[in-house]
Amino acid sequence: MTNMLRSIRLTLVLGFILIIGYVVVLWAFAKVAGPNGGKPELVYSTTATTGNHPHIVGVKNVGQQFVNNRYFWGRPSCAGKGYDASASAGSNKGPTNAEYLKEVKDVNINQNLINEYGRDMKIVYTSLHGTGEMLARRALAQAGFDAVQVVEAQAVPHADFLTVKSPNPENQDAFALAEELGRNVDADVLVATDPDADRLGVEIRQPDGSYLNLSGNQIGAIIAKYILEAHKTAGTLPANAALCKSIVSTELVTKIAESYGATMFNVLTGFKFIGEKIHEFETQHNHTYMLGFEESFGYLIKPFVRDKDAIQAVLIVAEIAAYYRSRGMTLADGIEEIYKQYGYFAEKTISVT
Repeated sequence: MTNMLRSIRLTLVLGFILIIGYVVVLWAFAKVAGPNGGKPELVYSTTATTGNHPHIVGVKNVGQQFVNNRYFWGRPSCAGKGYDASASAGSNKGPTNAEYLKEVKDVNINQNLINEYGRDMKIVYTSLHGTGEMLARRALAQAGFDAVQVVEAQAVPHADFLTVKSPNPENQDAFALAEELGRNVDADVLVATDPDADRLGVEIRQPDGSYLNLSGNQIGAIIAKYILEAHKTAGTLPANAALCKSIVSTELVTKIAESYGATMFNVLTGFKFIGEKIHEFETQHNHTYMLGFEESFGYLIKPFVRDKDAIQAVLIVAEIAAYYRSRGMTLADGIEEIYKQYGYFAEKTISVT
């Protein structure tokens, strides 16, 4: 009875939050597991992405009370070790996932290309014990990529991320099992989503059979180049096309955008600022959004989502790999082609702790 009352109370409060225009995400797998499990760090407005304005912080505080009570929709939270899939709202079924899979169909640009060169292209995917498994495999199959192999040992969500030291797709160490499977099945591309499926890492097979780990800027550059080129070829590139990136991300993508007559908007670090630009474009009708990205492996192709979205990124990277395959090339060749056209760019990230 107590659990039921808590569930009713939470439902009523979240209903109120939805009415005033904000959605609280009470549980997502943290990038580093901690003793308190999930926390309501994500608050989404209806016009932008996650925010830190005073009224949004107030909404966060409401969510924190429910996490402190260790209840999620009237059930014990996932704060302990392990994960009870039956207690999760993110199951494989339901109207939200169905609507998402419907919207995400528009991410891919050239279906004929996928049908001819993507169906049997070998791709290895891992969710690194996170939430991406719920949608990535289904989205890839829906798009026509039929030769996807999943790292099954990492396909089960677990708060302790049992098979990796850190479930971070920025680090090549997180790809160890994906690389092993990739060598076994002769995969062209390895893709990994982080635990809450908003960031994407990519590795590509080299001629010697090893796998090259791409930087966030390299992934951003190859996505931008392909999206603009594919739309130009199809005659669907808007005259007011615009891309957004954080100020710390590579200027290589700016040069790519300018070569297609597109405008690049530099924003402060944090995808909420890209979300604010999307809202501006939609309300002022001054630009058409084509891509937003951060060098920290976050990408958004279609703005029906207001945050970086690794599922969308998986789909477009798979299509890009098929595109270069159609030309007898790999993604590595594609990156080198971009460097030769626009100049060589390099970066180094130093982590200070």
